[in-house]
Amino acid sequence: MTSPATIAQDDQYKAACRDALGVLHALACAQKIPVHHGATDWLREHLRALEGAIRAGTARPCPHLRPAPRVIHAAVWAPGRLTCGQCAHELTPDAIEDATCDRCRRYVTRIHPCMVAAGPVLFSYGLCRACHAVTMPHRVREDRHS
Repeated sequence: MTSPATIAQDDQYKAACRDALGVLHALACAQKIPVHHGATDWLREHLRALEGAIRAGTARPCPHLRPAPRVIHAAVWAPGRLTCGQCAHELTPDAIEDATCDRCRRYVTRIHPCMVAAGPVLFSYGLCRACHAVTMPHRVREDRHS
């Protein structure tokens, strides 16, 4: 039999996942950030590394994060760093990183900001045009006609 505490924790986790998707879609609409439904291999590697840091206790959470499930922000360029929504600005990359593709690591003039929800974690990353075309080919075709 499942305990009431386990049921409550599961309900909170599911609510945090729904909240993360809501935030993701709101950001996508407001800032025209592409929404990825499912991670590609390279992104899954980064997500596994983040999960490993959390499990190993080496992740660096902001002081507002507590054990209760909630929306958490993370970024490819800030491995192991986790923040609440209020502290998400702490994940802002420096100028060089902000012009470097997170997939191929090339320095380019234009980065496409992207985000994916992995459970309650909103995971940000930026892609050059070529990598963006590989991960979101329908979106790049639309951009050419804009």
